[in-house]
Amino acid sequence: MIVPTSQSLKDLIKTDYHCVYVFSSSLREYLKTESDLTKVNEYAQWFWKEYFEEQCLVEEQFFALHLSEDLPDFKKILAQHRRLKRLFTSPKNLFKALNRIEEELDAHLKFEERTLKFWLKDKTIRMKNHVDWHDFESINREYFQKKRKVSP
Repeated sequence: MIVPTSQSLKDLIKTDYHCVYVFSSSLREYLKTESDLTKVNEYAQWFWKEYFEEQCLVEEQFFALHLSEDLPDFKKILAQHRRLKRLFTSPKNLFKALNRIEEELDAHLKFEERTLKFWLKDKTIRMKNHVDWHDFESINREYFQKKRKVSP
């Protein structure tokens, strides 16, 4: 699991954002050119398994630590990740699912740009002096174990 330090948090977020943006743009182009949907789906599955699934988990853990669970922004992050997971893992109609993945990723990126970027900028400045990532991991491990027991 990626555990960012306060110094590298900004770069990590920028890199993650860029990777998702590139994937979303590529997916959009593949769908425009009506490429072989099976190959596009293989690419999407690779992206989910090798990269985006873990990124979603890290984001959720980070925001679970720093945002209240009843805040609309936190709920929106979880809802977007849930929808994306559902689209990536069980596509019924391939073309429709890939289109929805592209749309959801675009919405997720816009949300991060408009809302989370400013919050993270402020949080990064405050975190410069002290971050105990061992506490971060143990708190979030406990938090997500509880969540897994509740959800199916």
